[in-house]
Amino acid sequence: MIKGVDTIIPSTSGDPAHDCAREWRRELGSAAPPLVAYDNTYGGVTVLPRRATPPAGWKAIRSQDAALIELQDSLDDLINGLNSRCLGPEAATRLSEAKLEQFGFTGWTVGIRDPQSAELPGACTNVDIVDPAAHSITLVAGPGPTAAGTSLALARRLRPLTLGCKSLTTAVAAVKAAASDVGLSESARGYDLNAVTDDTLRCASIYETVGGTIFLTVRGPDR
Repeated sequence: MIKGVDTIIPSTSGDPAHDCAREWRRELGSAAPPLVAYDNTYGGVTVLPRRATPPAGWKAIRSQDAALIELQDSLDDLINGLNSRCLGPEAATRLSEAKLEQFGFTGWTVGIRDPQSAELPGACTNVDIVDPAAHSITLVAGPGPTAAGTSLALARRLRPLTLGCKSLTTAVAAVKAAASDVGLSESARGYDLNAVTDDTLRCASIYETVGGTIFLTVRGPDR
């Protein structure tokens, strides 16, 4: 809770307490109190101040699966993911299977909820439900990518950046320049940028997701 309001942010680093502390500083300009992340038993993670007593049944966790976070980002991505264009069920399934292979998830299945609706004219298969317990991705037909205006223009600017191989620092600078080109300012909260150091990667990855705010995530080697 920041400014008396429950704040929902995307997972980025795999350390939810760290991510929330960073958002706290971004919002308030001061360091967060000690925080603890909990499995909230509803399929999500909630971060509370250490002094707060969690509800019964909540279990403290130290980290999340970073590969699973990146899988979700890559599927929801406006640049090259399911939301980048209108995909039919077969194309969406192929993309999802490719992402599973890319991030090392073996033994997973990809299915379509209500396949008949996915075949209707104008339908786009662009909603995903990732279930790590069942090792499955369920795809759902929707009306099509909802991004428009500035967020769509930014995705178009960012797409060429994903074709090269950049370090984290270089990619972050390029993303900020692209956002500025379409009239977005990070200081004015036109977008939230999260840079995640991951030296296991050879090249930086860039994702854009939208959930009320434009979230930009850059993961890559710090070299």
